[in-house]
Amino acid sequence: SFNVKKLLEDSMKMIEIQANKKNLQLRLRIDPSLPENGVSDPSRIQQIIVNLLTNSLRFTHKGYIELSATYSQSAKLKVAVRDTGIGIPPEKAPKIFKLFSSIQSDSSGCGLGLHISSLLLKALKGKDIEVKSKLGRGSKFTFAVPIGENQSSPEPSSSETIPNEISKNIEVKNLQIPSVHTYKQPQILVVDDNEFNRIIMRSNLESQGLMSLEAVHGGDAIQILFQHPNIKVVLMDCDMPVMDGWEASKEIHKLHSQGRLNNLPVIIACSAFSEQKD
Repeated sequence: SFNVKKLLEDSMKMIEIQANKKNLQLRLRIDPSLPENGVSDPSRIQQIIVNLLTNSLRFTHKGYIELSATYSQSAKLKVAVRDTGIGIPPEKAPKIFKLFSSIQSDSSGCGLGLHISSLLLKALKGKDIEVKSKLGRGSKFTFAVPIGENQSSPEPSSSETIPNEISKNIEVKNLQIPSVHTYKQPQILVVDDNEFNRIIMRSNLESQGLMSLEAVHGGDAIQILFQHPNIKVVLMDCDMPVMDGWEASKEIHKLHSQGRLNNLPVIIACSAFSEQKD
């Protein structure tokens, strides 16, 4: 079992420094009926919450980010992350949970965190993450996960609505790379200093018969590309120690132009944070 309140508080603390830098207010609301302890995988639940919080942090430049938690009659923890960010355009709403999607056409990075959150939620026997958003006013992401022994009762539907909002359940499909089949040798390189993210990506790829290699920073990735010229796709985190994704991508293109690197892989940039100026 795990302490539910502490998990929520610790999750909020993880974005406190970044929120203070952006002068954002953080709000935590906990239902008094919430049990002290829950039965589930706390690390996965926290990863989902933190991913949603960091997503709100990325697209909120003034106002607040709120984390709230309630407890349902069917022994489920219902978590909501609400922000006063830029909101989601209606045409983008069905795509935001797809791997490498972006809310703004000019924003950097990818929807890796949201995609991972959806995969983790399904592993916890939860349903799709629900998103409600109003362009220019903010967004609200909600999910529910069983944390009690009795989980047979259906989850009562909520009647909460916001005028002119986007409201729909997002069905997340697994990672699919077109025209790539099962290979005996790895053709995908996952570059991320976060071990948890690497595990999720590798498991996702393996579930589709795709082999991959891993690197913890840009310099490590370059060495692996020299050793494995068959790599076709690089999933590159942007913010890493030693050598970040931007520097590594430039170096890879430079080495290829100089003829020192025979094959130039497709590099897909992934980032969890983004300032408004980016």
